[in-house]
Amino acid sequence: MFLLLDNSDIDLACREFVVTPLLVHYTPGEQYARQRRALGLRPLETDEEILSSRISSPSDIRSSKLMDSGLSGMLTGGALRGIQCESGMHYFIPIFMPAI
Repeated sequence: MFLLLDNSDIDLACREFVVTPLLVHYTPGEQYARQRRALGLRPLETDEEILSSRISSPSDIRSSKLMDSGLSGMLTGGALRGIQCESGMHYFIPIFMPAI
C-alpha cells in the first residue's frame, strides 16, 4: 500500500509525537502546567505558583501550541531541506537560524 505524506503531515506528526511530549514534561509555563495537571503527570516546582497566579484569557487559546509548532516546523523543515537538496545535510543547520 502506498502512503502519501506531505510536509504538513510530517510536521504535525513531529509536533504531536516528539515536540509536545518533550515540552510538556520538561518546560515550565502555564500551558504546559495545565497539560501536566490534565494528564496527571508529576508537576514541576513552579507549576502551583504559575497556575494560582493567573486567570486564563482568550489569548491563551490563540497562543496554545505556538512554541510546539515553531519547533516542529524548524526540525522537519531542516530535515526535509537537507534530504531534498543534492548537497546533502549541510542545509540542516542553516534552516535553524531564522527560528533562533
